[in-house]
Amino acid sequence: MDKVEGCTRALMEAVTSSEAYARYISVKEELSGQPELKKQINDFRRRNYLIQNQPDSEKLLLEMADLEREYEDFRKNPLVHEYLEAELRVCRMMQKISQALVSVIDLELDDIADAIIL
Repeated sequence: MDKVEGCTRALMEAVTSSEAYARYISVKEELSGQPELKKQINDFRRRNYLIQNQPDSEKLLLEMADLEREYEDFRKNPLVHEYLEAELRVCRMMQKISQALVSVIDLELDDIADAIIL
């Protein structure tokens, strides 16, 4: 096993043993007993993802505001709130890891930056 593979495994272990990931797993397991609520959460997550990754950035703010209004009461459910917050913490941790790697690896992306969806 080379050094990169070893470090990758160590990083995987660090992420999966982190407090953020443990909280996410705990809330996810709690949610597994409520399939209808899980479906509603996934519907929200799907719409949120599609809105944030659409090519028309002018519509983004309006559609996000509509989504937030539509799901305002739903998000007041403590389990929904906990799940989405736990998921966000894990996603942000993964983003920081990715950003740290990208910051030290020169892939010469400047010439195609306009095509990259972040």
